[in-house]
Order: sequence, then C-alpha cells, then structure tokens
Amino acid sequence: MRRSRWVRILLLVLAVVAGMLVLLGLPPRPATLPPGAAPLALLTQRSPIWRFPIGGCPLALLMPVRVERDGSTLALASLADGQRASVVWPAGFGARLLNGRAELVTPGGRVFAREGDVLQYLYGGVGEDGQFLICFGSPMEYEWEP
Repeated sequence: MRRSRWVRILLLVLAVVAGMLVLLGLPPRPATLPPGAAPLALLTQRSPIWRFPIGGCPLALLMPVRVERDGSTLALASLADGQRASVVWPAGFGARLLNGRAELVTPGGRVFAREGDVLQYLYGGVGEDGQFLICFGSPMEYEWEP
C-alpha cells in the first residue's frame, strides 16, 4: 500500500475515535417538558463524569429528605430538622412544575419523585465543594418501572 493511503486510514480512525469521545463526554439532556409544564431549577452535574477526588462512587447514605418547591427551584429538606440539603443530581436529571406540583424527572422522562414525597436510600458522596453528589450504579437504578 502506498503511504498516502495509510495516512488517510489513520486520519479516518482518529476522527472516528475523537467523535466517539466527544459523544461519550456529552451529558445527557433532561427530558422534554410535557405540555403545560414549567421548568424548575435543579442542581445537576454538568458532566456524566463524577466530581469525586479519587473517582468512583463513594457509598455514603443521604439521610431521608422530602421533595419541596422553593419558588422556581426544586429543593430537598431533611426530615430530621427541615434544613435544606445541598444535593447535586446526575447529569440529565431535571425538575418541572406540572399541574401545580413539582416533579423530579430522570433523563428518560420518568418521574422519580413528586413534591411531598420522601426519598430514602440515596447514595453518593461529598464532592470537593461540599455538596452531596447523588450517584447511581447505572440508569437501570432510576429508569425502571416497578
């Protein structure tokens, strides 16, 4: 084979690999809002890559919290003392107001929790900025239907 053909093949392979890396690095987008819904602010990771210093997903338990709405923000309040929990959801999670009730929505569009619900058994860890980062082992943990 001629040298120029090898160069073209190598450039093509590099372009495909670079494209795949870009796609894998893009965070999932929140689900599309249904008619009549309004978006609510929600703290989410900008990237699907964890912000933990060493990597991985530490398994610290978040104490039970209640889903609340604070103006145009979806918030979580500790059941123990009512204090707001500073929680960051994985990339792609979203929050909306539908029929007067706040909803926490997965990237696939499934309602994970509604205003007034109590969330228990959420795991994650504290990031470098002190916020509790929720993490799941895989999308199967939040996209499945019981």
